[in-house]
Amino acid sequence: MLPTTAPTGIQGQPRAGRERDVSREVVMVVSHDASRTGAPIVALNLARMLSTRYDIVTLLLGGGELTDAFAETSVDIAIHDRHHVPTDVEAKALALRHAPAYAVVNSIESRTALMGLHGTGTPSVALIHEFASNGWPPEAFNMIFTLADQVVFSASLTANDALTACGRGRTRKIHITPQGKCAIPARAKTDAKRATTERMWLRRALRPSGSSNGFLVVGAGSVDYRKGVDLFISCAAHLVVMQDVGAVDFVWIGDGYTPDAGMGYSAFLKDQIERAGLQGRVRFLEPTDEIETVYEEADVFLVTSRLDPFPNVAIDALSVGTPVMCFEKATGVADFLAEAGLGARCVAQYLDPADLASKLHDVASNRAALDTLSNECRAAAARAFDMRAYVERIDALGRDVYDHAAIERDVDIIVADPAFNENFYRPHGCGSRDRVTLARDYVHNTISGRYLRKPAPGFHPGIYMEHHGWEDDVDPFVCYISRNGEGGPWIAPVIDERAPIKADAVRGLRTALQIHAFYPDELQRLLNIVSRNTVRPDLFVSAPENRLDELRPLLNAYDGHVIDLSSVPNRGRDIGPLLTLHGPRLAADYDVIGHVHTKRSLHVENRDFVERWVQFTLEGTLGGDAGGPMMDRILTYMAGDPDTWAVFPDDPDAIGWTQNRTIAAMLAQRLDLGPLPDQIRFPVGNMFWVRADLLRLLVGLGLDWPDYPVEPLPIDGTLLHAIERIIGVLPAAHGKAVAVTHVHGVGR
Repeated sequence: MLPTTAPTGIQGQPRAGRERDVSREVVMVVSHDASRTGAPIVALNLARMLSTRYDIVTLLLGGGELTDAFAETSVDIAIHDRHHVPTDVEAKALALRHAPAYAVVNSIESRTALMGLHGTGTPSVALIHEFASNGWPPEAFNMIFTLADQVVFSASLTANDALTACGRGRTRKIHITPQGKCAIPARAKTDAKRATTERMWLRRALRPSGSSNGFLVVGAGSVDYRKGVDLFISCAAHLVVMQDVGAVDFVWIGDGYTPDAGMGYSAFLKDQIERAGLQGRVRFLEPTDEIETVYEEADVFLVTSRLDPFPNVAIDALSVGTPVMCFEKATGVADFLAEAGLGARCVAQYLDPADLASKLHDVASNRAALDTLSNECRAAAARAFDMRAYVERIDALGRDVYDHAAIERDVDIIVADPAFNENFYRPHGCGSRDRVTLARDYVHNTISGRYLRKPAPGFHPGIYMEHHGWEDDVDPFVCYISRNGEGGPWIAPVIDERAPIKADAVRGLRTALQIHAFYPDELQRLLNIVSRNTVRPDLFVSAPENRLDELRPLLNAYDGHVIDLSSVPNRGRDIGPLLTLHGPRLAADYDVIGHVHTKRSLHVENRDFVERWVQFTLEGTLGGDAGGPMMDRILTYMAGDPDTWAVFPDDPDAIGWTQNRTIAAMLAQRLDLGPLPDQIRFPVGNMFWVRADLLRLLVGLGLDWPDYPVEPLPIDGTLLHAIERIIGVLPAAHGKAVAVTHVHGVGR
């Protein structure tokens, strides 16, 4: 080992506690501050463990009580002064000074450091502990997803929340890894005598009577709305009136309970306690250094937060065998408990204090049941919350950010395999890029998640990874190729312009086409494309009242049957006319139903983009100059495979739920679909062919005009966008299939 002179850091900041060892690599740790709170404690534990093999350089974006502890484990430390130097500039300077192997950027609040690290080519692992729903703008998470090389969430709940907020799908760079149990650093002036005194005081404060027979329920955290202290009190009110529970005390530990300071949250909590008659049953204590004593004394620890990713206090409580109870969908702890088989006993319905009180009652009235639950919680925590394993995982991700040899190996495999359709993958405007460049572009984008695009018609890399595991270091398409194109939900049959047409088979189908002609001057284009086919489906046409006269002469020239032309209100776009106006009759009288609409997307300034999208969608649904009679081919395919419930163009972009998962989940519940998949394929642009069975399910939702959102609509996140996606999910939920179309030479 060859020690060098320890750098002094920035003037006025603490001197680093270790000397540089030039035989070791450097890892940078970035923390948003050095306060004695959850995320900085995680960062400090990471730094300490990584320091056994690396020299640690620390960037603190703010000071705090743990500053000296960070300094002691670092060879260089900088405390950012945001008033004089931008964060990214300081991060870049520190990275250039030490050339770290990689950097760990802890919490969303540290995200601006990623700009500086990215500029130096320093690989980064971002650790995200926050909910996007907790007031963070989507741009904050988009910065993380774009600039960080690896992104680690502590729970699926927080990962899905962030991806939904940003309109992104899961990629290989996103990982779910609960943090380990942290060692809580002692306060600088705490000695053994003071600690003993505080533990004695805590025991008396927690159990004033001195009896250990009463049932003690504890919550912890700052007294604020997000932590759900009002729900904690409501749970107490429900429990104390139940039979056979004996004496029960509820104690909340945390700062911020100031009921006499004005009409803030604390004042309302005090009023809630008094009106519920809980004086003496619900108490507040200040934060303590000896939190382990609290876990030892408590019978159950409650996490009543409305939004809380995965608090360290829950990990600590579970690790010593104190059962933790919480609400579903409100914290990552709920996912952990459910996966550990403890959900039925520990996880209440969303923000339902009565249900939580019922679960408390089950153990408060049965000491044997409490002991059993305690042992199971301790065992589950021991299996899951291993800080050393967590650090090993972060270290592995940091070191494996960009294995250039592995990337080039994947590129070579993709280029050599005819399954890679470079023209399908090729984004518009990239006409000069060759096959190798496009393959490399695909691999890098799949890793980074910046722009997920499909490498071949029918194949969905996201669905493949969802079924095979996101932690696989092999590109999903490479893995698919290496397994000889194995079948599964990730691959859909492709109907292209070479597919056969069987007129006799098609004649056996009762076929209809529903057209929503909001722009009447576009209807002739649709009818011209239909005329390229031999099939003449019965037409059901909708339009605003003031545009019907423009449509009648065009429809009179149609050489098939026009069954209905009706006006509709300006609600529901093209979905309302399909489901509410024509849906019941279509589902009852026909076997296969097509749906198209006139499209202009006036909110999009790039008109060339819109025209490419319209051509792409119509070619893949009805046909055109490139595809010829695609409708005939689609109907031939559906006639030959009654298990195919939907056919639609395969959009090259792997678009996911974006802002629509919450609404889609409500629809899924009404449709009895079960849990929604994370990755989906669906008719982007909402033009498709479906069987009557599928349409019947959607019509069964019973949507009426007032159910649809009022214009003008946002570009995403409405009932209409959710239904568009549900169309792609319904077939698999009923054991049926989806096929896609692709017309060579027509892309977007």
